[in-house]
Amino acid sequence: MKKIKKGEIALYAISLMLVAAGYFNYVTFTPKETKETYSEDVMQIEEEYGDTGDAVLVNNNEVESDDYFINSKLDREKMYAEMLSNYEKILNNNNLTETQKTIATQEITKINNTKNAIMVSENLIKNKGFQENVIFANEKSVNIVVKKEDELTKEDIAKIQNIISRELKTEIVNIHITRKND
Repeated sequence: MKKIKKGEIALYAISLMLVAAGYFNYVTFTPKETKETYSEDVMQIEEEYGDTGDAVLVNNNEVESDDYFINSKLDREKMYAEMLSNYEKILNNNNLTETQKTIATQEITKINNTKNAIMVSENLIKNKGFQENVIFANEKSVNIVVKKEDELTKEDIAKIQNIISRELKTEIVNIHITRKND
């Protein structure tokens, strides 16, 4: 039986935490058909502080569509930056083996490739007429939210699926498209 070293356990634990953080971030920022309600604490903060500095608190739980897409992209980039930072810390740890550092390097490359593929996909989808769109990708599926006033046609869906399938190397069955119309 292979003996596991302390450094390997640490790397596995950190990897598991990163996967969990990515999952929870994905679950948190996956769009839902209905708008969620704020908790009482958030409502109280909204009433007390209103518009503070550059942050804009919204009334009646409605978020401007453009703000949704901008904020979603910023949150996604923040998540990736945190993941990359954690892997870079692993690389700078002198107590880890070369194998562990290689794994961390591979994860960094994987994250950067995903980020690049998302950026290319979003720009290509924008060129197809969907000026506002945001993509959320994980190991198993890709979710995209597009802004469109009326229902998506089969042609619209095919265009989007084709781009995502090609750029993110994802099977069509794992691509989920949601329309945001406000």
